[in-house]
Amino acid sequence: MNNNDTLTVTNDTYSRYAPRFAERHWGADLSKGYEALAALLPADAHILEIGCGPGRDVAQLRERGYRVTGLDLSLAMLDQARDRVGGDLLAGNMLHLPFGTGFQAAWLAASLLHIPKELAPNVLRDIYRVLMPDGLVFLSLKSGDGESWLETTEGRRFFAYYQMDELRALLSAHHFAVEAAWADQVTNTEWLDVIARRVD
Repeated sequence: MNNNDTLTVTNDTYSRYAPRFAERHWGADLSKGYEALAALLPADAHILEIGCGPGRDVAQLRERGYRVTGLDLSLAMLDQARDRVGGDLLAGNMLHLPFGTGFQAAWLAASLLHIPKELAPNVLRDIYRVLMPDGLVFLSLKSGDGESWLETTEGRRFFAYYQMDELRALLSAHHFAVEAAWADQVTNTEWLDVIARRVD
C-alpha cells in the first residue's frame, strides 16, 4: 500500500464513524497543552489547527481568545465541526496546506501520528512555511516505536509512533527548537506533547 492509499484508508475510517468519534473524544482534557501554549503566545494570535476533527480544540482555543482556523481531510469530520463550533473551517491535506504565511501557531493533536514517518518532514516543512517568524507548533503523538495499522470494528487506521528523542531530532532537523515537552498517561496510552518554535 502506498502513502496515498494509507491516508485514504485512514480518512475513510474517520469519515464513517465521525459522529461516534466526536461524542467519544469531545471531553478529552488537553488543558495542559492549551496553558503551555498560552504562556508562549500573544493573546490574539491566529492558530491553524491541522486535523481539527469535530472541532473540540478549535472550541477550546477560541474560548481562550485566539482566532482559530480548522483544517481536516475528512468532510464528515468537518460537518461535525460546523455543527458544533462553526466559523473558519476548511477541507485540506496537511501535506499540502492551502495557505500562505500568516499563522502564529499550528496545533496538531493526534493528527501527525496518522502520517507515515517518511512523509513527516514534508508536513513540518509546510508548517514552517505557513508560520510567521518565531511561530509555534504544538504536537501530540502516541509514544512507541515504528508504524502499524490498528484494526477495529470501525475500520483500519494507520499510526506512526515516536520516542521523545526521535521527535526532538525530527523537529530540530526541520528548523524547530523545542520550547516545552512532557509526557501524559491517558488510560493505557502514553502521549508525547511538544511545543516548538520556528527558527530561521
